[in-house]
Amino acid sequence: MTQYCQQCYKPVEFPEGSTTAIACPSCGARVVPSTGYTPSVGANAGLPPEATVPPTPPVPPTVAPSVPAPPPGLKQPVEASATPTTPVVSHGNFGLVISPRWLTWVPVGCLAVCFILLFFTWVDVNLGGYSVMSQSAWNTMGGNVNSLWPSGDDWKALEKALDGKDENRKEASIRSDGFMVIYVLVLFVTLALLVVDRLFQTLEVEKLPPYLKWVPSVWKYRVMALVGLLVLLMFLLAFQAMQGFGLEKALYKNAQATYKVELEKATSESEKKATWIKVGQEAGKYPANQTLWVSVSVFLHFLAVLTMLAREWLFLRGDKPLPRIGFSW
Repeated sequence: MTQYCQQCYKPVEFPEGSTTAIACPSCGARVVPSTGYTPSVGANAGLPPEATVPPTPPVPPTVAPSVPAPPPGLKQPVEASATPTTPVVSHGNFGLVISPRWLTWVPVGCLAVCFILLFFTWVDVNLGGYSVMSQSAWNTMGGNVNSLWPSGDDWKALEKALDGKDENRKEASIRSDGFMVIYVLVLFVTLALLVVDRLFQTLEVEKLPPYLKWVPSVWKYRVMALVGLLVLLMFLLAFQAMQGFGLEKALYKNAQATYKVELEKATSESEKKATWIKVGQEAGKYPANQTLWVSVSVFLHFLAVLTMLAREWLFLRGDKPLPRIGFSW
């Protein structure tokens, strides 16, 4: 093994495997044989000096900053959540299919309720929270009144006038309302026809008796006839309500009869005006008012007409999908 002297740089020969230092033959300097070289790779081997990554210093444990206590009487603020919460929104929908299956029953139900309302109070005279005179729909047809007469000469005179027993106030007697008589008769006929129309959608001619063979020829016009009858019912009732029922008209005519002589003697406009004011005051002593059931009956007739027209509209649509009313929230 050859090794160079570090003093004179002359070659010095060593036996193979020798580890003992010997003197250089040229300069006599002591030369120690090399023990060999063991290669190793550093962490930043092959990288330029500027690319050397310094070691990451250890991270000290995080210490929460101390928060001073709030002064007395002041509430501690609530910390906001790091993760925002999404508000929960409730959604829904509701739909109603306009189908002839239930639509054809609406007019039947409307007129059935109208028949029941005939027994309710339609006109009422209420004094101090007590009903002293009233009329149902049946009373308006019969020209009578349900009364709870207080004692006193004025009430006795009024009762006598309304009964038609006062010769001087014959015009103040309660009379039957003709429009209501027609209304009730048409109501019965229309309700019966609506039930028949609902139960017998189709007619089998061969099963009809001989005296009813003509019915199928006019059966196709039943919807038009029913719409006409329903409109007639609504008109009769609305017109009678605007005109006033028997008790309302009788009480106002009684007030006129009380000042009949003064009205005849009044010549100037001021005298007539003063007398008519007295008539209004007399009528105001017995305030006759129509109840809610009158308005409900008129509305039910309007609803019956509307549903019958809607039924015919669905028939004319043919095979198109049924309309639907929807609500979403």
